[in-house]
Amino acid sequence: MFGRARLALLLPSAVCFLTSCSTSIHNLKVPIGESPAVTDSSRIHIDDARPQKDRVPRLAKDVVRCERWFGDDTLVPSKLVYLDKLFDEHTRFDMKVHIRLTRFDIVEYCEQTVSGSATTAAAAAAGSIPYVRPAPIIGDTVVLHLAGEINGMTFDESRQFDYATLYKFSQSPSANPIYRALLRTRLDEIIDAIVKKASRAELR
Repeated sequence: MFGRARLALLLPSAVCFLTSCSTSIHNLKVPIGESPAVTDSSRIHIDDARPQKDRVPRLAKDVVRCERWFGDDTLVPSKLVYLDKLFDEHTRFDMKVHIRLTRFDIVEYCEQTVSGSATTAAAAAAGSIPYVRPAPIIGDTVVLHLAGEINGMTFDESRQFDYATLYKFSQSPSANPIYRALLRTRLDEIIDAIVKKASRAELR
């Protein structure tokens, strides 16, 4: 019984290693802009208040390869350049926009990130089966989270999407154009929600 349970838990790990999760987050590049020529808008100012660790790609230390945090330069163009472009597109041509950015997370979870339980943890401690700590999101899911201030108004917005059917062996999920389209759509939704908050504040 323990042998089958051990195999069941090790199998996703092997699959994860051979497929998307084996792609190094440090080398990953995700083209998100429709055009390579993206210029800064003179009316958009972004003050980046995030800690340095949140600007670089990384893996969660205790979830093997399956909680991948995109760095600024993981996106092409980079997160801040693309953010500038989005705010320029979503705001009026005469609107000055000042962003104080405290969070811009894009995290890719994969199915190896299994939920834990007291029974599982106890069995892992006894050495009978491997144990992977529970993560905030379970399954093949991308979570986007932006927080900060726009023209003095606080915002905290998040979106997510499932990519379970969007990748094949030997390819990263982001190699699929549908994945990238979903990433752009969710970012559009977040920026739209932030801008609407700022616009309502102007009318008061």
